[in-house]
Amino acid sequence: MGVIMIKKKVLSIILIFTVMIMAFSCGSDYSNKTGTELVIVNIAPMYLDNQTDDVDAFQDRCGTTSDWTPEVFKKHTANILLENRLLPGVTDSSSAGWIKVNRYIVRYLPVEANLPALDPIDFRTSELKINAAAQSTFTIDIFPINRKVDFASKMGYINTVVHYDATIEIWGETEYGDPVNVNGTVTLTLGDFNNCE
Repeated sequence: MGVIMIKKKVLSIILIFTVMIMAFSCGSDYSNKTGTELVIVNIAPMYLDNQTDDVDAFQDRCGTTSDWTPEVFKKHTANILLENRLLPGVTDSSSAGWIKVNRYIVRYLPVEANLPALDPIDFRTSELKINAAAQSTFTIDIFPINRKVDFASKMGYINTVVHYDATIEIWGETEYGDPVNVNGTVTLTLGDFNNCE
């Protein structure tokens, strides 16, 4: 009886160990399949064709009181340099797989205290295909007009600046249909930046 019990215990341990190995190897293995990983190389916020993290959150009147025009007031974008980077040990890019990016989410976290919460934005985009060992620029709306209006209505006018951390989640899929995502964060400065000429 004792020998049988010991054999059963040994068999149970072997089975548990085997299940543990299978569970470990069944995780997200898109990197192993494609031989690459999606990497954010750089995030460059842009406004009116200039690289800046200063977000103009309030639209001014340009000109005199009796003869004025509205200030140019547009969405704040960001150019994100993405790389489909080869994993260590992979030297032949022709045998590695591509990645397609088709969605992004931006979440806003106030830096200073007592700032209003802002809802995240979630956009589906046209697909951007990045071949193995290649880089490509992905342009997003990091702070669109409706977020400017939302911030101004919640905050009220301010004659100083405040800051939000904008965390960008880039989503897509690999050549094998596996989901892939990568995150990056940039700090935005919100205020009344007069762009009247």
